Amino acid sequence: MSCLKTSENNHTVPIMYEVIPPKADAKEEKIHAQVEKLLRGLEGKAISAINIPEILDGPAGGSPAINSPQKLEPRKYAAFIQALTTTPYEMVINHVVVHQPLEVQKTWLQESHDLYTIRNFIFVGGAAQDQKYPGPSVNDFSKLVSQTHTVGGILIPHRKEKDTGLHESDRVILKQKNGVSFFTSQVLCETEETKAFLKSYATKRNQLGLPPARFFLSFSPIASENDLEFLRRLGVLIPQEVSTLLLRNPNQMRLRSIEMAISFFKDIYTFIQDNDLKIPLGVNIEYIMRHNIEASYDMVSCFEKEIQNL
Repeated sequence: MSCLKTSENNHTVPIMYEVIPPKADAKEEKIHAQVEKLLRGLEGKAISAINIPEILDGPAGGSPAINSPQKLEPRKYAAFIQALTTTPYEMVINHVVVHQPLEVQKTWLQESHDLYTIRNFIFVGGAAQDQKYPGPSVNDFSKLVSQTHTVGGILIPHRKEKDTGLHESDRVILKQKNGVSFFTSQVLCETEETKAFLKSYATKRNQLGLPPARFFLSFSPIASENDLEFLRRLGVLIPQEVSTLLLRNPNQMRLRSIEMAISFFKDIYTFIQDNDLKIPLGVNIEYIMRHNIEASYDMVSCFEKEIQNL
């Protein structure tokens, strides 16, 4: 069975690794070198899937506060990775669906399946919630694609009803009704909002008789005050006490951030078990900034050890 799909009795905790593609105009030799370095870093580690975000020219990560140069198309980067490894990673491709009409998106999907052998997708909407786009909505396209492929979604536990018109648990339930079977969270730097979401989600999905979705909790090493500021600009919730603890010893921030990530995961995992929520988890390791790539490999190793002891 795919690590992305699950059942109530599946207690495994798969690890997904999120990798940022190179610039769209990068030379092939540079892409090969980057992929080879990536594969060396992941060698021997229990990575089940590789998650590749789509970064377009302009607002990044769905945030109008961040601008980023356009990156190589995720499915093309996935092809480079698949060509250079024999490890059967599940490739998860993120794709913004709202900017092009439905027929264009259908063609893109067919090409992704036939030419790039992609079977797993996370569809993303526009950065502006109140803007009308020419393409299909995330829910509509997910419903269509989930008939033949595995579709995931994005979870932001602290997203409020006043901002979107729906409680986050209702948003997730709606996506699940439209065929979404797993979710990756925004980078987590606290647990209370996530636990509140999971409890609300468990109650509502039980009432509706829905199977549980798997939630990949996302974590990233943090190395500096600039990293903290960048995460805040992406919309990540970082409590003051977390910032204070990380900044107390700047030379140890990376290590401390990894220790805190493990602690956050254990707190959420224990909460699910203690409350018999029957929600399967996964872990999604990111690095956000390139200077944290090596530390992200260390984070993977630490999570491997922790998961083995669950």
